[in-house]
Amino acid sequence: MSAQGKNQALAQGAFFAAGMAAAGLLAILVPPLFFPAVLFIPLPLVVLVRCYDLKTGLFAVVIFCALLFLFAGFNPAGIILVLQTVPLGLLLGLLLKNHVSPGVSIALGALTLTAFAMLGLAVSFWATGNNPLAAGEEMEQVMERAADWYTRLGLTEELPRSEVEQIIAQTAKFVSQLFPAHLVTLCILSALFTYLLARKALQKIACPLPPLPPFVRWQFPWQTSWGLIAGLVLTLGGDALHILPAAVLGKNILYVSVFLYLIAGLAVAGFYLTKWKVPGLLKFFLLFFAFFYLPLAAAVIALLGVMDSFLNLRRSMEGKK
Repeated sequence: MSAQGKNQALAQGAFFAAGMAAAGLLAILVPPLFFPAVLFIPLPLVVLVRCYDLKTGLFAVVIFCALLFLFAGFNPAGIILVLQTVPLGLLLGLLLKNHVSPGVSIALGALTLTAFAMLGLAVSFWATGNNPLAAGEEMEQVMERAADWYTRLGLTEELPRSEVEQIIAQTAKFVSQLFPAHLVTLCILSALFTYLLARKALQKIACPLPPLPPFVRWQFPWQTSWGLIAGLVLTLGGDALHILPAAVLGKNILYVSVFLYLIAGLAVAGFYLTKWKVPGLLKFFLLFFAFFYLPLAAAVIALLGVMDSFLNLRRSMEGKK
């Protein structure tokens, strides 16, 4: 790169870093904007690394962190924001620069984001002393308010209050046990949307990218089923042998596996709806049915995803045609 090219890269990096710092500061001051900021802040880093090099991206990171902590102060929210955006942006930029396939890029991005999300939780615990994985007094207060609300609405007239509180407590416990799975699925979605947004941004500047198949062609390899099998074995074995850690781990693995197969199943369903040219009115009724019978619809769609990873349902259909 020539001296003029280096100066241009540094100037663009500084400009992008200032924009990232402004977005980060806004996210810290307005908490509802935190998650959108996590999606968009990595994009300038992806562009800098892909179009220039890693050094230019790191230069922008230094300026971004300096400006963010200068105006927002060195606080846990800022640290978590940096951990959730900088590694992902640099990694996706390197992966796109080396023309790594979209599936591998999204998977690595999700793993990286999950690791740094856990690190962010550790920072939060260190700074505040509150364990985000534990249900404390706030959860108990929420359960109390929920029980009062159900009682006022007359939804629990035939049940004693103690039983209502027990049901709510069990639900809260189950949700807290699945917190790691919720975190992983959120990181998968975040990495996916950031990758897609980065591709859109790079396409605007005519940057060569590895091909991305349309959504209806998305498919997981059959090896993904080992996660589903492991989750079932750990859940059933843990419950049968009363080994709580194994059962909780199995439920979390199952949750993530089913989530992935839901995505694959939606791709299969979209393929069939497109190929069969299903009328819009029928699509509306199918969506209506899926909404009101959500557990059944989710089970059917996830089963489609599992079957497709083994049988490649779309290829079979095209072979028949």
